[in-house]
Amino acid sequence: AEYGVSTKSRYTKNLMELNVGVAYDGSPLSQKALELAIKFLGQTGNLHVINVIPVVSTDPPFGYHPEEAAKILQTRFEEAKKKTLPIEEKLLAAKVMYKVHIEAGDPRSILMDFVSRLKLDHLFLGSRGLTTIEGFFMGSVSQYAFHHCNCNLTIVKTI
Repeated sequence: AEYGVSTKSRYTKNLMELNVGVAYDGSPLSQKALELAIKFLGQTGNLHVINVIPVVSTDPPFGYHPEEAAKILQTRFEEAKKKTLPIEEKLLAAKVMYKVHIEAGDPRSILMDFVSRLKLDHLFLGSRGLTTIEGFFMGSVSQYAFHHCNCNLTIVKTI
């Protein structure tokens, strides 16, 4: 597949000081975003790989019992850790300074929180390629990031 890159950029730092984030969920587009971030940084700066797992609802009438929800969330955390093992090998081979973060919640708010908390200079993320209607009902993370991200942003999508 071919990939397109949409970038919003405004740099004020030396590359040696950059803090870069990648939203990573194991999808092909997040893998491509990770590759681009590694190439972008080279062996400078810091890379934060952010994996956001969905929360489990305990709200009636369709929510899970709290104990069952906790088990499901624990399973999702373990699956997320397994997804990040192969990329950690890739990051070590590339000699990139990195940290993997796994959090549960709404991807939009978690990613924007990471941008602020880690003082990210650049965020890379993949686009699911939702139609306008799907994006309206489901909420596009990349579209939200484009409008609310207070750092440089690269969105990777298939073309």
